[in-house]
Amino acid sequence: MQQILIILTKGLAHEVRQQIVRRVEDMCPHLTFLKQKQDPNWKYVRGKGWSRSHLEVVCCLNAFYQVVLGPLASSARGDVPLGLGETVPILYGEDLRFDRTRSRTVRQAYDAFLRMMSEFDVQREYLTASYADDVVFQIAKYIKKDEAKS
Repeated sequence: MQQILIILTKGLAHEVRQQIVRRVEDMCPHLTFLKQKQDPNWKYVRGKGWSRSHLEVVCCLNAFYQVVLGPLASSARGDVPLGLGETVPILYGEDLRFDRTRSRTVRQAYDAFLRMMSEFDVQREYLTASYADDVVFQIAKYIKKDEAKS
């Protein structure tokens, strides 16, 4: 888990990196709680081959998405009323400019990240879940839905 956090947070500001680490540190102990209480979804996903390490990696990806990528993508939406950021640039301080070019770049990064997650069978719902038990629930739900198709 530590290696994925290093990769995901490399180059980020210290405060942002700390937010991600804190989120992961909040989520991962909850996995232990789910195991101890013999949560049905925990038992189900573990029985389907999801190790504790796999779940911790998803928690790391979730934290990165929640703290960095989700908010960035939200700022780059093309459907904002009045064209703010798209046709009417927004300046934030001296260094940050929200405009069409930045929006396109952020959307491309967002789409590339989600495509990569899809390649690894990490669904968007795993990334948008608020808590570890929600992540485990979403994984169980996806597996069950996938099995129902077969």
